[in-house]
Amino acid sequence: MKIAILGGTGDLGKGLALRLSLKHDVVVGSREREKAQRLASEYIEEGRKHGLELRISGATNQEAIDQSSVIVVSVPHDVLPQFLPTLRGYEGKLVISPVVPMPKTKRGFEY
Repeated sequence: MKIAILGGTGDLGKGLALRLSLKHDVVVGSREREKAQRLASEYIEEGRKHGLELRISGATNQEAIDQSSVIVVSVPHDVLPQFLPTLRGYEGKLVISPVVPMPKTKRGFEY
């Protein structure tokens, strides 16, 4: 199974990519392809330090959607209304959103 992680260059995206890529091909998505590719390489290297062979690649968010059958949306909740309409091709794919409306403050996340 190929899984896209939209916004996969943030903390949540990184954590999901490291875990999911143990058993699945993961495409880390970002607005910038080069950033996604660079961080995907860093995630793979981090896995190697722990003896793990991770299957992670980087692409734009749209390319990640196009390549995958499962889409994980891992962007902050406050940007979702602007973010989701800029992309297409969700039809027929499983879309998962672990996003929760909790702002990050100096003390941590607050609800």
